[in-house]
Amino acid sequence: MKETVFAFLETLNKTQFMPPAAMQAHQRELLEPLVRHAHANVPFYRDSGRLAPLFRNDGSIDWDAWPRIPLLTRSEVRAAGNALRSPELPSHHGGTQVLSTSGSTGEPVQVAHSQLAGDLVWPALMLRALNWYGLDPTSRFARVGTFPREKPPLSTPRHRKGWVVQFELMEIFGPRLDLPESLGLPTILEHLIEFRPNCLSINPVELELLTGWDKDRRLRSLGPIVIMTSADRLMDSTRDVIVHEYGWRSLNIYASNECGLMATCCPQCGQFHVHSETTLIELLSDDDRPASPGQLGWVVATPLYNYAMPLIRYDHADQAMSPHWHGCERALPALSTVVGKEPVIFEFSGGFRMRPVLPASRVIDYLGALAFQVAQTGEDRCEFRFVPGTMPREQMDFTAMTALLRQQWWQDLKVDYRPMDELPGARTRVKIPIFVREMTAGPD
Repeated sequence: MKETVFAFLETLNKTQFMPPAAMQAHQRELLEPLVRHAHANVPFYRDSGRLAPLFRNDGSIDWDAWPRIPLLTRSEVRAAGNALRSPELPSHHGGTQVLSTSGSTGEPVQVAHSQLAGDLVWPALMLRALNWYGLDPTSRFARVGTFPREKPPLSTPRHRKGWVVQFELMEIFGPRLDLPESLGLPTILEHLIEFRPNCLSINPVELELLTGWDKDRRLRSLGPIVIMTSADRLMDSTRDVIVHEYGWRSLNIYASNECGLMATCCPQCGQFHVHSETTLIELLSDDDRPASPGQLGWVVATPLYNYAMPLIRYDHADQAMSPHWHGCERALPALSTVVGKEPVIFEFSGGFRMRPVLPASRVIDYLGALAFQVAQTGEDRCEFRFVPGTMPREQMDFTAMTALLRQQWWQDLKVDYRPMDELPGARTRVKIPIFVREMTAGPD
């Protein structure tokens, strides 16, 4: 595995300088077998004929017809279920792994990934990103997070041998410390000072809370570390604090469970470089035509290596903007702006502030929900809105759901459950936020 990943990394280090026309040809070499595989083997594509416009009468591919392929929405992915999964994979793609994700929409879906996509593409892209920032994957790495896939939830600090599982399999060992957010900011701060990571992975909201709590700037003692962020939007005010007050650098990645690592912010030009060797990214205007430079467009992604569950022209429901001019030596396409979800912080009685996170898998297990949203409606209360699936109401475990929220969020939380036919804003293209604050001001 190690030799294969490093061989792919060597290729990536060359293709990042590939001229646009050559990159387009390279992408089509990867895209054609994926399209043929989906058209012939995946029931969702095979039975619907939605890829048929690409095929000429002689069976060759007409790339000019690519815009005629319908966009694939998250709702369609959820409704299609196993029909989007390939019954068999080319032998070199290995097995499959299924991830449950609600992304930033509260609309849980399960996405299958091939072993090739997870164990070759992802670690190679991550190693290239670390190379851009001069980071050594054998140095010290810390992660502050919620670790939603852990059962039972991680509640104490945990040491690991490598930054990620794939690095461990490659025998790339660097001390890693996992710190669950439930430890609380004072405890997290002390552990970070003791561990002294070279790189810290943390959600932008938790980073804002951490630096806000560190009023004496004790974390400056860590030196010029790199902060790795993804998911929520990194606010300019938070970036200014970590850069100017702490002397840290920001490594921001654009990734999702559905499409993997799609882009990484460049330390030289400050823009996001799209990893075009592994994902085809289109930016489309509201009428689904290509967005012009400087115009905000919708992100449409096609992962090129995931044959287990091909997502062809997947409407990611994020927005991004390409620059008018791109002068970086890295020739990969650039995004000057990626508009992620706005950060949300819940604040309960007594001034307790926290970042709400909820594993989609638990919502499915306890409520069988097709979509959900949690709104803070009072200083001690939230409303849990959900679209029921096929689970009978008498089988829904509201007690377990409430217990989980109290364990992970705030022990005195009161929860009101509200089933709905659809979430507010469900008929728009804009992502529905999972967590919102709808606090009303009390009487003077």
